Amino acid sequence: MDGTTARRQRIRQQIAALGPRGVTSRVPDALRDEIVAYARARHHDGASWGAIAAEVGFSPSALKLWTTAARTTVVPVTVRADRLAPDRSPGLVLVAPNGVRIEGLDVATAATLLRALA
Repeated sequence: MDGTTARRQRIRQQIAALGPRGVTSRVPDALRDEIVAYARARHHDGASWGAIAAEVGFSPSALKLWTTAARTTVVPVTVRADRLAPDRSPGLVLVAPNGVRIEGLDVATAATLLRALA
């Protein structure tokens, strides 16, 4: 038995040990971390999300959400007044999840833009 098969069986045993579960049942953090690591490795090796989901017993959408959410890291920052640019435009700032930043919007323009992007 190769390492991937053994790892998959270990994950499935841990899931089975949790007992009867519903779609929204919580998965312990340690097991979720193991599933995420396994899913990333299998996906990197070329396996589809559907195949990986069948292997571990979760939906493809849950695995994609977990692998994406697990990558998100909150980093503490310090805002220093002496480092702010004095000529910053007033108004709202819209920052999209992909990092695109739009500054200087008024409320009406921001609302129009958000409706158009929805």
